[in-house]
Amino acid sequence: MLEWWIDLPKWLKYGVALAFLLVAALAWMAGVFWPWAIGIGIVLLIAAMAVD
Repeated sequence: MLEWWIDLPKWLKYGVALAFLLVAALAWMAGVFWPWAIGIGIVLLIAAMAVD
C-alpha cells in the first residue's frame, strides 16, 4: 500500500506531512477547526517515519 510513498524523497515525504499540519495550524489561528488536515498530517508523518 505504501509503495508509492516509499519511492518519494525524504524531504518530500516530511514536507507533505508538515504542510498539512501547517495548513491546519493556520486554519486554527483563523478560527476554523479542521480535524481532517490534522489527521492526514499525523498519519503521513507516521508513515514517513515508518519507511525511513
